[in-house]
Amino acid sequence: MNPRRYRVSQDRWEEFQKHYAWQKLQTPDYRLGQAFLNYFPEVDQLIQADSDLGVQDSVALYYEYDDVRAMNVIITWLDQ
Repeated sequence: MNPRRYRVSQDRWEEFQKHYAWQKLQTPDYRLGQAFLNYFPEVDQLIQADSDLGVQDSVALYYEYDDVRAMNVIITWLDQ
């Protein structure tokens, strides 16, 4: 799977948003990047394989507390 061509479809993104909202109600500390990588493990694998720093990029997204910063990365994976 080419990481530059893979995109999360609009339908899957909408499913994720519902899932994340529900999870966030149950676990207020659940981070956006953490949820995104857990829900889309294929994206996590692609990020990790993308470059020499891929694992660091994945970890940075997973542990990002700022939703705006996390969303800036996530948006690059969305089919818009």
